[in-house]
Amino acid sequence: MRSATLRAKARDWWVDFCHPLPPFRGRLAAARIISETFLTRPENAVTWAKLPNGFKVKVDLRWRGGYDVLYYFREYERPLADLIRRAVDVEAGSFIDVGANIGVFCFWVADILRRRAGRALAIEPIPANYAFLTAGITENALRESVTPIAAAIADR
Repeated sequence: MRSATLRAKARDWWVDFCHPLPPFRGRLAAARIISETFLTRPENAVTWAKLPNGFKVKVDLRWRGGYDVLYYFREYERPLADLIRRAVDVEAGSFIDVGANIGVFCFWVADILRRRAGRALAIEPIPANYAFLTAGITENALRESVTPIAAAIADR
């Protein structure tokens, strides 16, 4: 257990090092290789990624497709996230995230929703994603701003 804790701390240091690096070809590959080879084991593959607004999202670093980018560089589909932030920045705004997955976009706008007395619905049918979503809501104390719903909106 001690080595898992040390690996997690070393990986946190590695992420703090990677985060401010300017974009360059191979940046993500280098972050992945170092982390996967030396710092990540099955017992510490599930961790928290920090968002720019201070909230955290629970991620499994074995999942590819953006979540490791979010973990290493605190970025995830930035143009879309910025568009959503501008759209909900109104008094008592609402945000409905259909297919919320682990809650990245809900948590990305949660500071605005909280400040403007807004609400978000996070709809996610996949049990593993829903578990990470609800863990994130609890971890970030967002019960008043984000309501999770374990359901599918359509059958296709």
